[in-house]
Amino acid sequence: LHITSLPTNPITVLVIGYTEHTTMTYVAHPYLEQLTTAYTYYGVSAETPLTSQVLLISCRDYTTVTITPTQHVFLPQNPQLFDSIYLDISAGGSHTVTLHEMQSLLINSPFDLTGTKIVSNHPLTVISGNECSNIPTDTGDCDPISTQIPPTVNWGNSFLLPPLTSRTNGQRYKIIASESHTIAEIKCGTNVKETIVLSKDGDIYQFDTNSNEYCTVLTNNPSYVAEYGFGHDYLSDGYGGPLLITIPPLDQYIHNVTFSSIATMPKNYFTILVPNDQYFTQTYLYNEFTLTPTWTTIYYPNGSIAGYGYSTQFGGGVTVSHSNVNGHIAVIVYGFMPYGGYGYIAGMKLTPINSDVHLSEISFTKKEYYVGEGEGVVIVFLERYFEVSSSVSIHLKILLSQVATAKEGADYTSISKIVNFQSGETLKNVSITILDDSYVEETEYFI
Repeated sequence: LHITSLPTNPITVLVIGYTEHTTMTYVAHPYLEQLTTAYTYYGVSAETPLTSQVLLISCRDYTTVTITPTQHVFLPQNPQLFDSIYLDISAGGSHTVTLHEMQSLLINSPFDLTGTKIVSNHPLTVISGNECSNIPTDTGDCDPISTQIPPTVNWGNSFLLPPLTSRTNGQRYKIIASESHTIAEIKCGTNVKETIVLSKDGDIYQFDTNSNEYCTVLTNNPSYVAEYGFGHDYLSDGYGGPLLITIPPLDQYIHNVTFSSIATMPKNYFTILVPNDQYFTQTYLYNEFTLTPTWTTIYYPNGSIAGYGYSTQFGGGVTVSHSNVNGHIAVIVYGFMPYGGYGYIAGMKLTPINSDVHLSEISFTKKEYYVGEGEGVVIVFLERYFEVSSSVSIHLKILLSQVATAKEGADYTSISKIVNFQSGETLKNVSITILDDSYVEETEYFI
């Protein structure tokens, strides 16, 4: 299924899977080209004795994918052949395949596939979870869970972790490291911080938290955090089912989100997370109405304030925004019924904050150039910094603006020119013709 919308009309795509009860809900991320030479993903699932799955969907033709599973799996030797033989890939082994646009590959295991590494030359849609999961493993209420995994170029270092309102026995989290020797500091409520070390990329750390307890996670390397909900057999009220939610890092918070409850759920909630910054004013916007809730303070491991959280029950379609135009939020949406539940992150940015691509930076050597009308020409210089080994081109033109007092055709000759920097070139100059109109005038400007 391929869904598109105009850039001026963004949409949210909510995927809802139904068994006997509502489960397996996630927001689909858009397909984006990122500033990276390789796209790296890691699977996430539950440690259940039933099938763990990682689904790969190709977004472009000739996508080369290398899979390194954490468990023993069987993968097709060549997915392009209908009758391809399947290869026995051991845990830690690797297998490379080629996928074309809209082709998919499903990785299955009866054991936890969390940490399974997928590397591709083009972006993939990666959906991960379980066909059926018991959380914890010694409880009943087996239901499917899933979430979409962003590439590591979108992972972060600072996370606010929300509790699932009304869950009397708390919730579970997993941290996945993208690099070796990742150090994570964890603080929940007023508890003493915990420090753990993940020795290699793809390593995981799992921990449970108490009901209504907010946490923070800080890591020295880009990481991923998932939140799990427990099955109803583990809870005292008979409500709920296993669920899986991607928790965004603070760097991927957005200004506003639009989301909806699920009509078959008698109990629907959302939790809003707000960073502690200059834009926080104790309020937020709910369908454009300003509300001032009772916030819970969330602390960093060093005891300083990281942010604030608030949970509430709701129903129907809702738009939640930061009350400051420059502020950002995250919203986690979830709901419960007898033997069922769902949960998803209402939206997040997909900014390439861990890019391995270093771009050129080009600027004028001076902020302002002064020239007399009688000189006939002004020469401006462009200097290139950082990555200079490749060829790059920029478009240079004179803009018409309200601050420009010089007039095109009377004071200067307009230009619109492509400036090409070859490999290794760091300095270029461009000449702009200055016209002498024979009038004595004050200093005039153009951009």
